[in-house]
Amino acid sequence: MTDQRPKDYAIGYAKPPKHSRYRKGQSGNRRGRSKPSLSLSMTLIRALLETVTVNERGAARRMRKIDVAITQQINKAAAGDRHALKLLLSLLHQADRSVTEHQSITVVISKEESEY
Repeated sequence: MTDQRPKDYAIGYAKPPKHSRYRKGQSGNRRGRSKPSLSLSMTLIRALLETVTVNERGAARRMRKIDVAITQQINKAAAGDRHALKLLLSLLHQADRSVTEHQSITVVISKEESEY
């Protein structure tokens, strides 16, 4: 039996024979890397970012589910639903606190506006 490999090539740990190596472009793991399991928060975020078609004033419009839910809460609060208003104010307070925690609000009223 003749040996066809070069004399200086050693076969051993991390050096398999050339004929049994993977070819270029061929992976040893045919299924690929397994996908990570999704947490509850990631699943919720994915669901809220899905788009749906909404019929708004007779025109079809594509919106994210989170935008639709917030719009519905605003509409309920405007119609006088106390629970929707409480939830909306709570969300607004949390969003405002996370964005502008140390900013003050300045309200400027002119003399004409103060007479009303």
